[in-house]
Amino acid sequence: MSYKKDYIFIPIKILTLTLFIIAFSISFNSFFTYAQTHVVIKNNNHKNIYIQNYSIIHDLDKKVIIIGSIAAPHNLTLTSPVEVTLGLNIYNNFSKKYEIIKEQPFKNPIYNVDEPIPFKFIINPSKFYINSSSVPYIYSIKKANGQSTNINTFALKYNEALLGPSKELYGTVTNTAPNIIKNLTLYAIVHGKNGTQIDSVKTTIPFIKPYETVKFSLIPNRIVKDLVSTYSCVGGNLQDINAYQIIKINSNKTIGYKFSGFMEIDSINYDKETDQFRLNVNNIYPISAALSLQIIPLQKNPISIKIDGHEDNSKTIDNKEKSKIDLLIPQGKHEISIHGINS
Repeated sequence: MSYKKDYIFIPIKILTLTLFIIAFSISFNSFFTYAQTHVVIKNNNHKNIYIQNYSIIHDLDKKVIIIGSIAAPHNLTLTSPVEVTLGLNIYNNFSKKYEIIKEQPFKNPIYNVDEPIPFKFIINPSKFYINSSSVPYIYSIKKANGQSTNINTFALKYNEALLGPSKELYGTVTNTAPNIIKNLTLYAIVHGKNGTQIDSVKTTIPFIKPYETVKFSLIPNRIVKDLVSTYSCVGGNLQDINAYQIIKINSNKTIGYKFSGFMEIDSINYDKETDQFRLNVNNIYPISAALSLQIIPLQKNPISIKIDGHEDNSKTIDNKEKSKIDLLIPQGKHEISIHGINS
């Protein structure tokens, strides 16, 4: 009799444990289908930029969200900025055809890949069907548009260890330039307690006045809130819109600047006391890039323009109520100073 009891008791323990594991798996998979996976997608366009990882979330709105990040080897140096497009193969339930959904990483164009850059696909399951072969991949990598100016004139302040009630990352961003910033995108990677990426988050700040500091928050999906541990790769993305960026010199005069080419703008400053306008830039392309200056109203008195302390003899062209000056900026880092605008 004792043997029969032991024989019956052992399967019951195993069955109970099995049911528990199944129940836990079903509950876990309702919001996080796959653990983080290191996936390198080979692509003929650029063999050094790859999908570092991806995960799938089923959120409370019944949407399927694929999150991940792209990365590159630490020794990779881009000879010019690139635009990366990601692809995802899906089946369209309405058209009854297979399609490719395309998305871009949160930072694009890309001037460097010093740290991973997050991305996100949001799929409506009533329209699209995904299966085990629906894996995000590098669809294309191409040279960025020649007018892609990268502006770094903002400063972030935050603490990854201090999270809000919704496990959001919060902080401040300061416009360090004398001109208005529009449509600044901030982004970050969200990690779980074991370091796994569990979300990609971003927010857009539509308007920041010169030297103004505003608050921001990056909020994770509600379904992963209780798993959030920390954030990484916090950054911003701000491109020139190919229009003059206007700086107010006084109540009656403005100066606008506009670059063409692959230019990074690291700092901009106008000192009213010395009447000096200064830009620190980096032309990362081998050929010279154009910098156009526009002064309104007409500049009646001569101004002094220096590049790295050397006088520049570019001519001023007067057109109706505007004065325009076109400069050529060589490859590399340079300081451009303009003196006498307000005289």
